[in-house]
Amino acid sequence: MALNIFPSDVADELKSYAEKASSFCAKVRFGKEGEADAAKIEADQHYDNFKDKSKGLLTDKSYKNIKVMLLRTAWYAANTRKGCKDEAENDKKSVKEHYYNLIKEGEVSETLATNVREMGSSAARFTVDTIVGNKDQAVRDKANLDACFNKIRGDVNLVAVNFFMNEAKILSEKQKVVYELDMVNNGDIQQTMAFKFSVTEGKTESTSHKIAFSYGVKVRFEAGVFGSAESKYEISFTFSHDHTFSSSISTGHGNTKTYEFPLSVPAHSTYVGKGMVHEAEMDVPYELVFDFGGTKRSVKGIWKGVAVSKATFGVQMNDVADELKSYAEKASSFCAKVRFGKEGEADAAKIEADQHYDNFKDKSKGLLTDKSYKNIKVMLLRTAWYAANTRKGCKDEAENDKKSVKEHYYNLIKEGEVSETLATNVREMVPVLPALLWTPLLATRIRQCATRQTWMLVLTKYAEMSIWSL
Repeated sequence: MALNIFPSDVADELKSYAEKASSFCAKVRFGKEGEADAAKIEADQHYDNFKDKSKGLLTDKSYKNIKVMLLRTAWYAANTRKGCKDEAENDKKSVKEHYYNLIKEGEVSETLATNVREMGSSAARFTVDTIVGNKDQAVRDKANLDACFNKIRGDVNLVAVNFFMNEAKILSEKQKVVYELDMVNNGDIQQTMAFKFSVTEGKTESTSHKIAFSYGVKVRFEAGVFGSAESKYEISFTFSHDHTFSSSISTGHGNTKTYEFPLSVPAHSTYVGKGMVHEAEMDVPYELVFDFGGTKRSVKGIWKGVAVSKATFGVQMNDVADELKSYAEKASSFCAKVRFGKEGEADAAKIEADQHYDNFKDKSKGLLTDKSYKNIKVMLLRTAWYAANTRKGCKDEAENDKKSVKEHYYNLIKEGEVSETLATNVREMVPVLPALLWTPLLATRIRQCATRQTWMLVLTKYAEMSIWSL
């Protein structure tokens, strides 16, 4: 839509251009060329400032029409007063031509174009009357100049900020640990501890629009977040009169969230809590919508910066993984010794296996339900039996073991407390050969599985926690 006003600081520069252009023309026409050069330099500077401050509002054609219209208006006043009728007539035609061309471009309303022309005319008459000593008329000219100036300027307010997430581009992604804390319980009873950390939800690297004019923000924008449903990356956005656009989506303006998660740490255990976010370098198109005295105009650009997903919290428990690994080893030893006729040694292995399983449950208390604990125990035990029966040639028993392992593996995943990745790595932690046939290669394989899957679990009762692997 066509503008009815200019921002006040833009109008200031245009008024100064009209005054200095009028001074230049009048001084040239009335034989004061020595002073005219300085006026021309000042006029050009104010015109450049006018263009810079209004960048994005007008095209080059409109800028040219405004400049020439005001300059020829100044020449018209000077030539008319000096009696140069032919020159004045040509000036009059040029003013009319550029006035209508300006309106035709559709970026400036007829009202604003008329007021700009009249402001230039008043500035030109004021300058001429001042030079020739017509003081009374100069006073009236000055009053008309101020009145016309007030008509071309007004308050400009930012009324909307829109981000186009459907056109956003994710340039890169990474997981970032923002806080890590050792949660140590040296006591004899379970303790509930709080894991607390803060996350800055976004950081602006650059915005591509250029706005040099002054504008107001009548209301505080509480746009909440913008984000992609697929990526789930988001940035909080608040904007008020004391913010710049860039800083409003950067640090320091209410975009830091604090998360707190309670965690039960068993007696004589150490958990390592990790607060994490997924960060994405993004390009997001946006537009700023301004109200120019009832006319809406938008300025578009590209926001470049870092957006983050919701914070997640995980727990690393090396001692829990150690106990589970030991249970798998002792259960494998028990099954193999039974199958290969070493029952006398098997009892001790079973006792140790049961002890490690109980330790595993105690140290991970509160993380899993009884169903998940049972699925893990049976899955590992039947995996051990499968290895022993397969090597011994007990095909029917091995087939039943295989079915049982599969059943409890899928049941474990179905419970939703252990990821498929973790369930798979726990299952693979049991050696495929019976413990009696232990080799250095097999020992290395078991250590790799245990290390690769340091025990990381989700606490499902907390909505923003998630599983991850080291």
